[in-house]
Amino acid sequence: MERWKGMFYLCGAFTLAGTSVITAWFLNGKLGTFTITAASLLLALLCMLPLCRKELVRTVRQLTFREWRLLFFQALLGMFLFRMLLLQGLLHTSTAEAGILTGATPAFTVMLAFGFLKESVNGMKLAGILCTVAGIMIIQGILTPGHAFEVQHLYGNLLVLCAACSESGFNLLSRIGSMQRTASQNKAIHPMVQTTLVSVIALILCLIPAWFENSLASLAALELQELLALV
Repeated sequence: MERWKGMFYLCGAFTLAGTSVITAWFLNGKLGTFTITAASLLLALLCMLPLCRKELVRTVRQLTFREWRLLFFQALLGMFLFRMLLLQGLLHTSTAEAGILTGATPAFTVMLAFGFLKESVNGMKLAGILCTVAGIMIIQGILTPGHAFEVQHLYGNLLVLCAACSESGFNLLSRIGSMQRTASQNKAIHPMVQTTLVSVIALILCLIPAWFENSLASLAALELQELLALV
């Protein structure tokens, strides 16, 4: 039952991850890359902090230096680099291609788990990886007769794939953190608390580059549609 519950949550997470591609289309060119990330993280924190305030304070007091380090790299890979690479990639490729390419995240996660956690790769997982590779080649027109290789989208697609790889790094670090807490017999960090802490760190990373994007003036100039996309 727990396995199916985990699969259900992950399916929901990867489904929602695709919305970042669509909303970025409305905001690209109107806000800077780091401004988009910083503003969306701030909005997320305003929603999460009231829900986990007490648990957050208790967890912060118990975190070790190693756990803070893991949270920092989760923020760096899963939010800061992921969004930066995705938003930059969307400037050079189509939204449809980017949306499909972000689906490579599970395949990258399997490969990283095999390399770093020594998790086994069975036939189903291998088939999934091969399907992902074939899908990427089809998108680029390599395996599709009559469709030329679109060089102008190659750079953008590579950036989106790097974003997917960064998200996979976040997944791997989350798993490592969970395993370390289980091994030390400490209580696992609540997902809401972990998301809040990672969001705070990612927001701090974004603030300085966002400042150079004239972020306050750009946010003030947004219309209702862009504000809703940001939310």
